[in-house]
Amino acid sequence: MKPLIFIIALFSLQIASAQLVVDVADFANNPSKFNGRTIVLRGVNVSKTTGSTLQLSGPKTTSSQSPTGSLNPSGGAITSGTAIVTPTTTGQTLTLNAGASQTAVSTATTGVRAGNCTPPRNWEILIVEIPNYNGCFTIYNNMAKNIPNGRKVNADITIYVNTNFMNRIARVKLN
Repeated sequence: MKPLIFIIALFSLQIASAQLVVDVADFANNPSKFNGRTIVLRGVNVSKTTGSTLQLSGPKTTSSQSPTGSLNPSGGAITSGTAIVTPTTTGQTLTLNAGASQTAVSTATTGVRAGNCTPPRNWEILIVEIPNYNGCFTIYNNMAKNIPNGRKVNADITIYVNTNFMNRIARVKLN
């Protein structure tokens, strides 16, 4: 009797965890229809770039100096710590306090919403190409290590849809 109960419980668990497979066009037409649900999108192009934010770090300062970004008492600019810069256009030059410059990387063609795509700690942006949809997709850093940098790959993704904030990617199966 116990093995039968175990088999029935296992089967019902599989049915409860089944994911809803959604057509990409249906998702793009009405994403709020799937808000709060976990769905599967098949055959989408995903890419991961390290250019979504630039991390610029300067020389270390002594403990008596504070990284305020203004001039220190000795007359030089304080450039300690890490500056995170979000680029907006291609070819724009960003100038730091110390006079160093870094050319911005384009995010205009990535298909992500401008301004609202700042992932939480230990998460990063994954670019998912869905025609007529420009929402944000975040993926956990350890999961993102399996996706090649700077290259588009075809994948099936399982996401938790949150149209108000960011869509969380729970699973990526590279095709």
